[in-house]
Amino acid sequence: MQVRCISNSVNVLPVASRCNYETEKTDFSFLNVGLLHNVYGLQFLSCRVDYLICQPEQNPFFIPSYFFEVQNALLPPYWSMCTTYSDVDYRCLFDLFHINALIGYHELVTSYVHYTGVIERENDALCLFFKEKKRIDDWQQKKN
Repeated sequence: MQVRCISNSVNVLPVASRCNYETEKTDFSFLNVGLLHNVYGLQFLSCRVDYLICQPEQNPFFIPSYFFEVQNALLPPYWSMCTTYSDVDYRCLFDLFHINALIGYHELVTSYVHYTGVIERENDALCLFFKEKKRIDDWQQKKN
């Protein structure tokens, strides 16, 4: 899946879709408008979908889909899904952050330790993420 950044202004994020302490002062100016991103995971919240992206020379992070337009909706065939409210390990994401489901590479959606490691920038998790990133980037390049 590929998305193009269309805005870096919090104003594109509807008030009803703001969560996790986002306000009109939340800064998304680090997003490069016009830049094409491969998506490395999807996070389905009760009020929106977030994309796991990785800007050049940065670590990955989930960003609301409102900042992007889909250029290519094709998902890698080896991705998996986790329904958080029915998974003992991931249940806290549903309870605390209203994350209903995750779709992405296998470890992201089957290992809560890996998922939180990516979010918290832990070295082992990032090493695995960047290995998967290369795999996804290579797959995406073959599809273009």
